[in-house]
Amino acid sequence: MEKITLSLNTVAQGLHASLGALSVALPGWLWGNRAALIGGISAAVFAAVKESWFDPRYEDEATAGSGLEDFAFWGLGILAAGILHFLVNR
Repeated sequence: MEKITLSLNTVAQGLHASLGALSVALPGWLWGNRAALIGGISAAVFAAVKESWFDPRYEDEATAGSGLEDFAFWGLGILAAGILHFLVNR
């Protein structure tokens, strides 16, 4: 049986997707559709600024990854939660 290993990148991408999804799901659950939309847009703007400006300047070499890959996982989480929110609340 093979040993399961997680790389730092795998954990980071899971966290990016989870935070993106949480930014849509939590406001949507607490306050409704408009809050879910605002949460998704806010998370997308935050992710764009964080991955394109903050991380290249302040993330160290050991943990720095691809900003585009990180942003894609933020977007994946936002999109998945948005679709699920729409399907549940239509």
